[in-house]
Amino acid sequence: MWDENADPFSNTVTVTISRLRRKLGSPPVITTTPGVGYRIADVPTV
Repeated sequence: MWDENADPFSNTVTVTISRLRRKLGSPPVITTTPGVGYRIADVPTV
């Protein structure tokens, strides 16, 4: 999503993930894996 010239100390990714989580609602679809990054979780179908 971002090129090599992006500021690594920016909170752009954090803000984007936060907005996506808010829009997707419950149950949480995006999970955080500490030290690794983010992952899209499997959501059980009803």
